[in-house]
Amino acid sequence: MTQPQTALTIDAQEVLLYLHKTKRQIERTKQAIREACHLADPPRADAALRELLQGRYITNVNDGEYQLTTLGKDMARSFDTNRRPQVVNKIDKVEGGTVNLVGSQDITSTPLDYKSLFNSAMPAPPPPTPEHLERTLDVLPNGIPSLYNHPLRLSNALSNLPSQRRPGLILRYMLAFEVPQDALPVPVLHSDVLGRSRAADIYLRHDDYISSRHCQFAIRQENKRFVLYVEDLSSRNGTFIDNVMLEPNKPCILKHGSRLQVGNTVLLAVQIPY
Repeated sequence: MTQPQTALTIDAQEVLLYLHKTKRQIERTKQAIREACHLADPPRADAALRELLQGRYITNVNDGEYQLTTLGKDMARSFDTNRRPQVVNKIDKVEGGTVNLVGSQDITSTPLDYKSLFNSAMPAPPPPTPEHLERTLDVLPNGIPSLYNHPLRLSNALSNLPSQRRPGLILRYMLAFEVPQDALPVPVLHSDVLGRSRAADIYLRHDDYISSRHCQFAIRQENKRFVLYVEDLSSRNGTFIDNVMLEPNKPCILKHGSRLQVGNTVLLAVQIPY
């Protein structure tokens, strides 16, 4: 005879429903269950699994993979059919108008339209403006970093940029490191020079096989789109696009997703949508 639903705690019910909906083995481990059921406290997760194991709703197989038993599947199906959590919309006080609201709302249904709660005599209040917002943290001006203070772009090189390159700059391309994948991508501007020299715009001193002035980039507008070019500056070890060596001093298109190799460093071209 199937046990009543009240025999299981809320945590155990959540785990049971989760296991009923999972298909892959990797989703049935203790760690996956903890994350999916929001059981950040390990004792809570252990207690829920222990409760289900003792009730023979689940079994522990393959040294850490949990599966539903026939009893567990039946219980999960009954939960999935009968359990419908609801949120009751309660309004304590309304001034300057009336609100017509009947019944309760199933949290799985389409959300209520905020404006529909107010009739024409009481328009929906406007969103808060900056003067009505409360500051939660004192921040310094220009707290968001820009390409001017990127660690791989030297400030002295940027300070020597022609005046026509400084104002109104719009970033069109970036270079992402293939390895390590968590390295900070490098912004690329028109006429940037990449190399190991401190006079280079993009300063990559970590690679001994990169020349002082290895290659140069150009961004040109063609047919209403921005195209990135790269030109090898007669470097010692050459510049490669997708494993094809470039002819020195001859600009070549560097497409979005292409692999650019300079020395032992591989960079991935990333175009920023506009």
